[in-house]
Amino acid sequence: MIFSHSSFSCFEQCPRKFRYRYIDKVKTETEETIETFLGKRVHESLEKIYRDLMLERLRSLEEILQFYNSRWDKNWNDDKIIINGNHGAEERKKIGAKFLSSYYNRHSPFNHSRTIGLEIQVRFRLNGFGIKGFIDRLAIAGDTIEIHDYKTGSYLPALEQLEQDRQLHLYAMAAKKMYPFANVELVWHFLAFDKEIRVKVLEERLQRVCDSTSSLIGKINSEKEFPKKQSKLCAWCEFRNICKDGSALDKFPTSS
Repeated sequence: MIFSHSSFSCFEQCPRKFRYRYIDKVKTETEETIETFLGKRVHESLEKIYRDLMLERLRSLEEILQFYNSRWDKNWNDDKIIINGNHGAEERKKIGAKFLSSYYNRHSPFNHSRTIGLEIQVRFRLNGFGIKGFIDRLAIAGDTIEIHDYKTGSYLPALEQLEQDRQLHLYAMAAKKMYPFANVELVWHFLAFDKEIRVKVLEERLQRVCDSTSSLIGKINSEKEFPKKQSKLCAWCEFRNICKDGSALDKFPTSS
């Protein structure tokens, strides 16, 4: 199989969930949370900023917010989106608009780097195993390739965590294969905090991620039982209705 950061995280969270999703490919009706919905609409709006810039058109903040609101209204569905916590849909909608306004005001006129691509799918091999992923925005500034990632969650990690981040360091491996002449820098945008954090890619960090990822792939490939790992996340798992009995797979459809 071809691995991704999402599949690695799934296995670490719960091996049985990994088996259901990636091996048995059990079909479920995915429930979308308000957090995921908000993240999608914000990402779409940020993508519009840079996609139009690639066509030499700088959109105003008002235009971006109009686009965001229209995408929200078009895709909203009360029956399929789960709202957790005290904030309702309109309050979350305003939060997303605030994220975009803060980002726009901080980075306008968006001339710090030149965008190479948006939502780029990358594929490469790591010690013989296929890896894939999507980069939110790939840009170049001088002799440096920048890998940008947008976060809409309410968690701000410490710098030490980002220096060991697996996802963007894997993307850096792909970027180095595409642009061997350039330095690579990882850029996280934590929109809830109006915070940008940059980490330069160092060979020793890449090697650590390479080693730990290879070890994890070995563990996945050698796993026979795929035991369930219970946690508070079980309440939101799409497989919670069948995980009560690990032998119940034959009762549910799988992809061919």
